[in-house]
Amino acid sequence: MTRQTWIIAVLVLGMIGAAAWRLDSASARQKLGVPGVRIVNEPIYAHDGVDTNPPVLLNSNRVFLPPRVLNYGSFPGTIAPITTNTLPADTMFGHRFYTNGTRIIDYQVVLMGSDRSSIHRPQGCLQGTGWLTISSDEEIIPVQGAVPYDLSVRKLKLRQQIKLPDGNFHNKAAVFVYWFVADGQRTSDHVTRMSWMARDLLTKGILQRWAYVICVSDCQPGQEDATFAELKKFIAASASEFQLTSSANAARADARLN
Repeated sequence: MTRQTWIIAVLVLGMIGAAAWRLDSASARQKLGVPGVRIVNEPIYAHDGVDTNPPVLLNSNRVFLPPRVLNYGSFPGTIAPITTNTLPADTMFGHRFYTNGTRIIDYQVVLMGSDRSSIHRPQGCLQGTGWLTISSDEEIIPVQGAVPYDLSVRKLKLRQQIKLPDGNFHNKAAVFVYWFVADGQRTSDHVTRMSWMARDLLTKGILQRWAYVICVSDCQPGQEDATFAELKKFIAASASEFQLTSSANAARADARLN
């Protein structure tokens, strides 16, 4: 390695160390931001999926999700122990299942507290549960409400192969839609969310409480586009019911980045 290369390496390491020191210093004096989603005083439970085991109270508060959307009724969902045992204790959740008699939609919100590790890159979690991502695209959904706005989401088309007891295989498909929201900020990009979070922590001393919103529905292979069309209508009608980030303050947040 040449002398010049050594100098560059030392400078880069120094910059990384300085950035880490500033983040640690900022973390010590940080203030928590306000959530960009509605919190309600309603209990949410954890359950391991075994019918004989009773659900366990997880939190007396939860992220609000509307009981009814379009022609979909709903019932509350629980949180799996693998999630509660992995994520920080101050993580907050919202979870409901919706059905119109022919389709089931799983709507979830994960809201971070003071620990940034509450939210991970979605693709890694999906791969860990056996789903293969066959496509990933940004989509824009016009959200209804008192102040309409365009919501950027990430649409994943998923496939999974299940081995049946008789030795044959069954192919499953699903459409997985997600985005992130904080106070005055929205994005469908994980890297952008991380950079905005670091920026706010360093420049304002505020750790924004980012929420990770998931909307997913199973379907037959080849029916992904029709399924997304239904999810798009569902999200358009429901996002403003629980998401507090309006088009006006999100626009101001975007303007500060430019």
